Amino acid sequence: MKEKVIIDGHEYPVAFNLSTLIAFEQTAGHSFMEDDFGSFLSRAIIIWAAMFSADDSVKTDAVIKSGDWQGISDAYVRVMNLAADFFHVPGIVEEAERKESPSTDDAANEKNA
Repeated sequence: MKEKVIIDGHEYPVAFNLSTLIAFEQTAGHSFMEDDFGSFLSRAIIIWAAMFSADDSVKTDAVIKSGDWQGISDAYVRVMNLAADFFHVPGIVEEAERKESPSTDDAANEKNA
């Protein structure tokens, strides 16, 4: 799935796929799964990785030299929404909740025990 972000008045396509994850991990030097994205560096890298996945000619300067805080902030949100779609987060959460919570039959049996 591709979308677009606007940074410093320039429109860039972004995508979230395996290429995005690999570009992030190669650049960040650690797994996507272990990052909490609390640092500006991690956020800049994931934005750039999503841009790179859509257009491999994009330079990191498009993100790291930006003077457009709102554009960067909006781009981060858009990319992380694409990540949620890629990982099917609602499905994963529903499955985890189903596994963690006892069925109604189990709950009734526990009360009657």
